[in-house]
Amino acid sequence: MPEAEILAKSDTAGPRPASRFRVRERTANGLTRLAKVFGTTVPADIAAAEAAAGMDSSTPFSPGAPLSPYDGYSRTPRSHNFVPQYNVSARPRSQERVSFDTLRGLIDSYDFAQICIWHRVDSLRALEWSLVAADGCTGDVSDAVATGMAVLKKPDRKTPFDAWLAKFAYDILAYDAGALWRMRNRAGQTVGLKVVDGTTLAPLLDDWGDPPEDGAPAFVQYVNGLPWNWLTTNDLVYEPFRQRSNTIYGTAPLESILLNANTDLRFQAYFLQRFTEGNLPAAFASAPESWTPQQIEQFQEYWDGFILGDQSFKSQIRWIPPGSKIEWSNEKDFTDAFSLFMMRKTASAYHVVPADLGFTENVNKSSGETQSDVQHRIGDVPLAKHVAGILTAFLQDDLHLPLKFVYDFGEEQDDRYQTAQADDIYIKNGTVSSSTIRELRFGLSEPEGKHVPRFIYSNRGGPIPLSALEAVAGPIDPESRHYRKECSSLSRAWRQTRLRRARRSPWNCTGKARFRSQPRSLCPRSPPGRRPPRCQPAQSRRTAPPPGSPRQPGSPPTTSPATATTKTKTRPRPSPRNSPHTGASPRPGAATASGATSSSRP
Repeated sequence: MPEAEILAKSDTAGPRPASRFRVRERTANGLTRLAKVFGTTVPADIAAAEAAAGMDSSTPFSPGAPLSPYDGYSRTPRSHNFVPQYNVSARPRSQERVSFDTLRGLIDSYDFAQICIWHRVDSLRALEWSLVAADGCTGDVSDAVATGMAVLKKPDRKTPFDAWLAKFAYDILAYDAGALWRMRNRAGQTVGLKVVDGTTLAPLLDDWGDPPEDGAPAFVQYVNGLPWNWLTTNDLVYEPFRQRSNTIYGTAPLESILLNANTDLRFQAYFLQRFTEGNLPAAFASAPESWTPQQIEQFQEYWDGFILGDQSFKSQIRWIPPGSKIEWSNEKDFTDAFSLFMMRKTASAYHVVPADLGFTENVNKSSGETQSDVQHRIGDVPLAKHVAGILTAFLQDDLHLPLKFVYDFGEEQDDRYQTAQADDIYIKNGTVSSSTIRELRFGLSEPEGKHVPRFIYSNRGGPIPLSALEAVAGPIDPESRHYRKECSSLSRAWRQTRLRRARRSPWNCTGKARFRSQPRSLCPRSPPGRRPPRCQPAQSRRTAPPPGSPRQPGSPPTTSPATATTKTKTRPRPSPRNSPHTGASPRPGAATASGATSSSRP
């Protein structure tokens, strides 16, 4: 039913229908408006694709067709599911799980979080940095480097670079809300970057869940609870370090350990009460039995008047009436195991090694070097690359300088030596030139732009330029290439033939001697009492010649069985019945009952 007819009937029908009919009426009105705006017809190609995929009701037990989309078909998706009226807020981060005020309160009161943050800040400031030519720039950038260094000497025209970097890095590590405002001159040109407190900024969203562009307001700054200023993406640099797909804000390291930080704060408060005040006394004293309650109260006031609030009485002796007894309260002794456990969790959230903070109770040299490498790899390097990317974009996009901001991550001396060795190999085999290494490692360009050509280094001939090798070699003949292949195949066949002949020879030897042509007189002989060598003829190894037959020339001399018997000693194998350890049989050469001696000879 058209919307106009429904509205007309509702106005002229007299009494209004029941509540259920009013709900149906409003639903019909809403569906009518949606049908007018978006339409209810599925495109023909999408309907055909659904039918081919079996997503309609034509097949039994089908998965079914999805609900009709509200926004349309193949439209730009939203980055994340944000609540309606997201931009209408009274303070920054009001739609998130943890507000900036909560994070600030936790960080300001949690001492170990402050230690980790400033340790990371100082570690970043300790890195050396330089300005080098941008990727793809081959010209002289000496003047551009001088201009960039002058700008970065005081990025906001007031604060030196190290202090300016400390403020920016603190906002990144504490709240992940580092913000930089582009300072402009009267001509509208960017001349510097000013650090702005990121906790006062609330990013805005467009209809797709992204920061608005093309001059639309992208940030609102709140001061004293009031929307103070609107800023665009051209005015502000706002790049969270730990971004997530379901929010436009960054993720502070403390957000992942909120329960741990709260527990540690409560533990410190409990531990502080042991030295200040509490509802559990340190000890209970028993007065003499003859004292009345009034006397006990008077003595308590007298005792507190002397000792309470004066720490010097803890090291003195105080006499008490006879019959008094002291019983200490059952308070557990302090142990640092639990506090160290929470400390390690906080250090891991900030990617800090506890050994660098002075906690070296279970660290040796090997584990200390490994942990330092882990902190450098997952802590300092990612943050340094994040800062370097922001400053590189400032130099190239705002100042229009062909430069790149790079950090020297300070490899150890051994690493530098290994890097220098690898660079030396690359230069000597002609992979890169020394000019490339000079610019890559040190950021220095060759004077007057003259690059050193690549060469191949030879110990006999010295450096040989690749251009000279190409000039001497000339073009390669395809036929000569085939000729080399044929020669290599012929030499391989000749080696295989020689190997087969050597194997068929009766005087072949094992190992490398098989491929050498040795005279029979030089063939090694077996030492006495050992197995005959393999270099003897195959016939002598298989069967021995019959006795009395003439010896062949070059064959080893043979001995008669009698001679071999008289010259060979045989030792009887011990048996359980005739064992030398049991004493059942006499030893060889010992006298027997008959007066004869036993011998091992046959």
